[in-house]
Amino acid sequence: MPTLPEFLIIGAAKSGTTTLFHALDQHPGIFMPFNKEPSFYNNDKNYALGADWYSNTYFQKAKKNAIRGEATPGYLFWSDKVVPRIQETYLRHGPKFIAIFRDPVKRAYSAYWHLKHYGGESLSFREALEAETSRLASNGDQLKASGFIKYAYFQGGCYATQLQPYLNCFPYKNFRFFLTEDLQTNFSQSLQEIYEFLGVQSIPGQQSNVRNQASRMRSKILYGWIRRRSFLKELIKPFLSQSIRFKLKNTLQNMNMTAEPYPPMDPDLVSILRQRYLDEIRLLETMIGRDLSAWKEGP
Repeated sequence: MPTLPEFLIIGAAKSGTTTLFHALDQHPGIFMPFNKEPSFYNNDKNYALGADWYSNTYFQKAKKNAIRGEATPGYLFWSDKVVPRIQETYLRHGPKFIAIFRDPVKRAYSAYWHLKHYGGESLSFREALEAETSRLASNGDQLKASGFIKYAYFQGGCYATQLQPYLNCFPYKNFRFFLTEDLQTNFSQSLQEIYEFLGVQSIPGQQSNVRNQASRMRSKILYGWIRRRSFLKELIKPFLSQSIRFKLKNTLQNMNMTAEPYPPMDPDLVSILRQRYLDEIRLLETMIGRDLSAWKEGP
């Protein structure tokens, strides 16, 4: 049997999964792969390579007694196809799941600016929301095959709909649910709860080092060079391991970004989105046993 992770951070996107990934990576009893998002279950090409490829590529270097995990937010958004695949690879016993949920209105706006700062969005936020359904329909096959979350500003926050396939197929005891606010207000306590859930020793007083903050590209030319294939890259590829190539690419991308907070959202749009999310929020409250009144009313 392939060596699979014992836990998955399944999302949601833009809710704090990167910060949590790096915190867990500091624990001596936990092994996290070089790539935060292996995207095995949500990416058709990766899944076709098989569980042995997944295991050998991302978890081969894990120490014998380490608890293995990874964090791919696309696992929550694409739950309809991801859940059956997890069942298929884990056979009888599924992994443990950690999910983080953020105020869906704030998450939608954050996802919009993330894509815009990377040059993937040209519309205003209002226009993007109006065009979301048609964009997802026209790009549906490609997006579903890649497992990429793009243009799904509103739909990305429909957490109850996305979570339901997991709860239908895995025991409730396999899940731990957190809000982004939990990480912001009491990061250390949230980590202790996760360590207890995973069965590893706690590290008292561990503090948050916030990752993946709002930022924009310094140079679109450099970003394009980093992303596309080239003769030079293909030439040196055989001499560098996948993990080293990934770290080099990641380092260059981070150097090419500069912090830039995005402007406040239009209050009218905030009200519209809060109304649209009401049913989803009420369902999620029941599913995870949390009071989400602040998401319904806003600050």
